[in-house]
Amino acid sequence: MSQRSGKRLNLTKTGLKRLLRNRFGLNEFRPGQEKVIQNVLQGIDTLAVMPTGAGKSLCYQLSSLALPGVTVVISPLIALMDDQAKKLEDHGVDIAVLNSTKSRLDEMQALNEIAEEKDEIIFLTPERLQTPEVLKHLSNILIDILVIDEAHCISQWGHDFRPAFLEIPYVLKSLGNPPILALTATATEEVAQDICTQLGRPQMKVINASVYRPNLHFSVKQVSKESEKMEELERILQNVKGSIIIYTATVKAAEAVYGHLRQANYPVQIYHGRMRSEQRHLAQDQFMTLSNNIMVATNAFGLGIDKPDVRAVIHYQMPSSVEAYYQEAGRAGRDNQIAKCILLFDHNDRRIQNFFLAGHYITPSDIQQLWQTLIESATSLKTVSELVKYAKTLPSVKIRVVLKALRDDGLVKVERGKYVLLQKKLSDEDAVRIAANYNQRYENDRIKLEQLISYAFNARCRWLNIVEYFGEKFNLANCGTCDNCINPPVAVEENDPAIIPKLQSSFKKSKFELGQKVKVRKYGEGSITAIAGEIITIIFSDGVNRSFLSSSIKLD
Repeated sequence: MSQRSGKRLNLTKTGLKRLLRNRFGLNEFRPGQEKVIQNVLQGIDTLAVMPTGAGKSLCYQLSSLALPGVTVVISPLIALMDDQAKKLEDHGVDIAVLNSTKSRLDEMQALNEIAEEKDEIIFLTPERLQTPEVLKHLSNILIDILVIDEAHCISQWGHDFRPAFLEIPYVLKSLGNPPILALTATATEEVAQDICTQLGRPQMKVINASVYRPNLHFSVKQVSKESEKMEELERILQNVKGSIIIYTATVKAAEAVYGHLRQANYPVQIYHGRMRSEQRHLAQDQFMTLSNNIMVATNAFGLGIDKPDVRAVIHYQMPSSVEAYYQEAGRAGRDNQIAKCILLFDHNDRRIQNFFLAGHYITPSDIQQLWQTLIESATSLKTVSELVKYAKTLPSVKIRVVLKALRDDGLVKVERGKYVLLQKKLSDEDAVRIAANYNQRYENDRIKLEQLISYAFNARCRWLNIVEYFGEKFNLANCGTCDNCINPPVAVEENDPAIIPKLQSSFKKSKFELGQKVKVRKYGEGSITAIAGEIITIIFSDGVNRSFLSSSIKLD
């Protein structure tokens, strides 16, 4: 509980709706919003898993108006901060923003406002939260609620893990241990549990809004070469009226698609992480303000983007997981009108994701290298930015992850915002053990990639696959709108005794059979319910069917 816990309010439904109508001009809450807000007002630690367009931001914006103190919002999304700050100011809410785009003069003004407790909401990035100056100012005020936006970024099992988020739990005590509201659009049960654990609040109340959005129509187009993929892309563009986002997995592919479409006179923008900040902002502004526009982008674009009229999201290359795909595809149809979510699937694109996977993990050599850097540095106190300069061959992301691993193992501590070694030697055995503990996520990420591939090959309803992936029960027989529902592949009754022998014989080269007991490392034992080439579908003890590549399955 925060230091203002005695002043918390428990507004009636009528009171909340009056506040909703008077300050935001809305008449009704969306599913899940009211329950989240009531939890916040009562000081209950809460993780809200609500799909894109479900109104996560309103949960803390409205709460901040009903609470007497300050709401602190931690977000990795600088563009979203600025957008929300402008909207809140238009609603008469006093705000402060701290991020890397602000001048020193603007930052000093914001810090002065914080010191005088003039603001109702303070936005800042996780990196700014860790700076001694900002932390000092925040520790001197009374914080009603700490909001962590895009909370999946703190989970090592999530699809968008960002090491800077790992420092958040360590500053909570300095902030008076305020109640937490963690927000994310996507989280499997495993990721949700990990978010709560990483934040040091394992008993957080988890509120899930359904991932199902009936206005989104999913489909997969199978292609086998680049020219075929580009032709399919143009066919789609010619049949979609409205704004479109095209996602690629690499900068190279984004530039190639952008160049091709620009030469073909399509109204197209491009956005990726290698562009200068002002170029990215210009591209984003043009896409947001123009209609019938196309954005070609890597996954650097989209978090927090609130453009209601996106009529299609096309994945030119496969993403890393079903949750990454769902979150990016979910940027379509935020106006609740019909929108298309299309995956152009080329199995050869898998090697791109395998390359990315290999770069996410730390090795014993990485650990020893950073350890030696700490030993050899002129002083035992080093910030992350200083360590980046010393450890020239290690990227900053790996430095943060190694520091987290060493910290969790009790080998380093943070003192006045800097890292201190707690022992002088690190054995090779310890480095191997620490790396192995962290790199359990490699197997997890590999399975997630295989599940995305199986989604592309699967003959079942696309929405059924997505909903079950997130651990929900689908209340419909099928969605009736995806490609598999509209044009279903030839299917047979799985339990038909006349069909099963013929079906099994068609896969006589496979070592698997229908009904066979098998094991998958992450989910345990299950029974095979369908075989489609390399894709094996298994039902587990929780009653959920999941599909995998045959290479990841072991015979019982």
